[in-house]
Amino acid sequence: AGRLLGRLNAQAESLYAAVPGDAATIRAVQLPASAARRIGQVLRFERDEALPCPIEEAGDDWVEAGSTAQEIRLTAAVVRADRVKALVDGLGAVGFDPREVGVAGFAYAVDFRDAPDGPLAVIDLGHVRTNVFVAGDPVQTVRTILRGGRDLTVRLAAAGHVSFADAELNKRREGLSGRVGQILTE
Repeated sequence: AGRLLGRLNAQAESLYAAVPGDAATIRAVQLPASAARRIGQVLRFERDEALPCPIEEAGDDWVEAGSTAQEIRLTAAVVRADRVKALVDGLGAVGFDPREVGVAGFAYAVDFRDAPDGPLAVIDLGHVRTNVFVAGDPVQTVRTILRGGRDLTVRLAAAGHVSFADAELNKRREGLSGRVGQILTE
């Protein structure tokens, strides 16, 4: 992480971090509109029953999914505090102190605040995980799928009878078109 951040010439004050989505428990929550100024407090009470660990060992994050005059709909996540601490400690070891730590997938919600009506999706295909964020009224969801670009390369190598390195090169060169797209639809 340190080498990558060094190459990007990232400024410490602009660093935001996220725990992987598979480290979080995510659920939809509806709150009365009167709770808008106390979302953090209300969520602590709401999540107490659904926690996979004691409340003092958990952190949370949320994004607004929509609201009316009567209610606020949220997509909320709970993460074990030790997962957040491990991420922050790892970044600290290479000289970075993140401004904020959230949950992967939630970061995309900011881009959709002023989006047109109708469902929109972001699919972020990582090396070993794929984050999916779907926004739009009435749908908003965040999912992490434990398959990523590496799994795609393995499948392409097997289907094309080529080495992993050649399959990776073809995937990067062609994207999801040409022979890569054909293999995916077979």
